[in-house]
Amino acid sequence: MKFKEDIGGVVKEARKSQSVTLRQLSEATGISVGFLSQFERGICNISLDSLSKIAQALDISVDEFFHEDEVKQDKDYQVLRPHEMVPAHVSNSSIQYHLTTNYNSGFLPRIHVLLPQPENPPEEIATYSHAGEEFIYVLEGVLNLYVGDKQDLLYPGDSAYFRSGIAHNWVNLSNKVTRVLSVNYPNPLQNEEGKGLPVEYGTV
Repeated sequence: MKFKEDIGGVVKEARKSQSVTLRQLSEATGISVGFLSQFERGICNISLDSLSKIAQALDISVDEFFHEDEVKQDKDYQVLRPHEMVPAHVSNSSIQYHLTTNYNSGFLPRIHVLLPQPENPPEEIATYSHAGEEFIYVLEGVLNLYVGDKQDLLYPGDSAYFRSGIAHNWVNLSNKVTRVLSVNYPNPLQNEEGKGLPVEYGTV
């Protein structure tokens, strides 16, 4: 997936279809009328955080601002450059990148960019369990990892392996971005069981 070329136009169309004025959108998001006007006309760029506020105010999914690319498949060999990485899922708390476009692979490697969370973290973290195995490696920031009754803080260079059948989750409770490499086996996009998996971790 990648940003639609005219993302400001997408926002303008969504806003007008709901009869929302620029001033009303400004009041709902805390973004100035002048900036919103320039953004809709394609004069300036916007951060993911501000885009999320607009999506919430207009009651639409952030995914509306992205579109699917044609998938290039090579089952035997594939190189993915950093500039070719595009979001597979976006939310207010995280961005997920697939590190392969060969979704028939037996495993799924991903990068999770976990955004800073509010100052008051929740008292309880939701956990999930499913078939398979997982490996994670912290690239940047601090990660709170929950696996069964265990809780660990992972720092850059730390890694963890666990059976996915154990209830688990990981979150970023810091005020800085955390980046995590994960590998799932089997590939949750390849089987029926995987359709019930959360599309992202790091949510609270």
